Amino acid sequence: MLIKFGSIVVDGRGKLGGQVYSKNKSGNYVRNNAIPTNPRTTHQMASRALLSEVSRDWSALTEEQRNAWDSATEEFKRTNAFGDRTKLSGKNLYSSINKNLLQVGADKVQLPPDKVDVGQAIGGTLEFNMDEETLQIDLEMDGTADYLVLRATPPVSPGTKFVKNKLRIVRVVENATPEEAYANIWDDYVDRFGLPSEGKSIYAGIYSVGTDGVRTSELIIRAVETEND
Repeated sequence: MLIKFGSIVVDGRGKLGGQVYSKNKSGNYVRNNAIPTNPRTTHQMASRALLSEVSRDWSALTEEQRNAWDSATEEFKRTNAFGDRTKLSGKNLYSSINKNLLQVGADKVQLPPDKVDVGQAIGGTLEFNMDEETLQIDLEMDGTADYLVLRATPPVSPGTKFVKNKLRIVRVVENATPEEAYANIWDDYVDRFGLPSEGKSIYAGIYSVGTDGVRTSELIIRAVETEND
């Protein structure tokens, strides 16, 4: 979790209780001091392999290419949770952009791409019907998305509110226009998580990725279960 210190305590490092305080290029943050686990599901192993591939590729770039990524960090600044503009290192920018591109099935890039404008979801609904086997996403878009990424959670307890760490990609839609921003993701969902459970909640997360590999903020919506008349 990103944190912002005040005028009295201006910085912090190390462990305190069950939490760890540290800092990176995005700012100060705090996380739980958890004991690492080593999950080895098919999807998790594929994600690790993707990250390893991108890391190896950075080392294989020429000095000129790495310098180009270092120079591009100013142009690709991000806004953190406090509204502060921050920038990644050249290596992290390269990794972030190429990871996003690979996840949507696009080709990697060796040089920083030109920035593009991309449409994104600004509102929507998620409804599922067990009898009809539908899990329907309907979105309001502010333009066409080069790649629209649809994520979902496994069935979670109704009281669960924080779900970002549970969202997993179930479908990627190319060139999603405002007129076509809907999808029945039932089959994709069942392939990933199995059948939904009665009495549980499902959340969806939707974000866009441009041809430049930059992803938008994510819209998170909770499913509403509908019944046949």
